[in-house]
Amino acid sequence: MIDGAPWRSFTLVRGDVHITTADRQVEREALNLSVLLAASVPVGVALMGCLFLLWLASAGAWRRSTVCATL
Repeated sequence: MIDGAPWRSFTLVRGDVHITTADRQVEREALNLSVLLAASVPVGVALMGCLFLLWLASAGAWRRSTVCATL
């Protein structure tokens, strides 16, 4: 913990070279949320669009069948 915030650190050792990186947990959680939203919003919009088109197609087919039945 640094200044009351939890951090994660990773160290890569290759021979005599040590590379260390660190990030705060809060920033990582915010990044996870933004990636989740970026991936799920387009899928949700596409799903709603497909359902709307399916609804339009089924309403048109129902209308045609009731018109033919009355003739």
